[in-house]
Amino acid sequence: MKTLLLVLTALASWACFGTQQQYLVTDVQIKNDTVLFKTHPKRDAITAAACVSSQQLDHWLIDLHAKGSTNMFSILLGAFDSATPVLIEGEKSCFADTNVELVKKVTVYSN
Repeated sequence: MKTLLLVLTALASWACFGTQQQYLVTDVQIKNDTVLFKTHPKRDAITAAACVSSQQLDHWLIDLHAKGSTNMFSILLGAFDSATPVLIEGEKSCFADTNVELVKKVTVYSN
């Protein structure tokens, strides 16, 4: 029984990690120490922060004052230039007075 539980747990973990959404960066704009970028496809409303409007599901924002933000911006520009898919993890909160989710982590997708 313990072995069965271990196998089921391993399969569930694998399924969760295997279903991360890949995004292509389609537009990058820099304004007032923030980087606003669009991705394709749009993410599901279920995975977005509660503050994200349905019209902004393909938008993300990097605050250039945040720690590590210049590194994320560099990775993002490289992925945009080479049309390389990325994995994006949101902060689950929006930038002040916007309906756009802040980015916590950007990872270049590799098979």
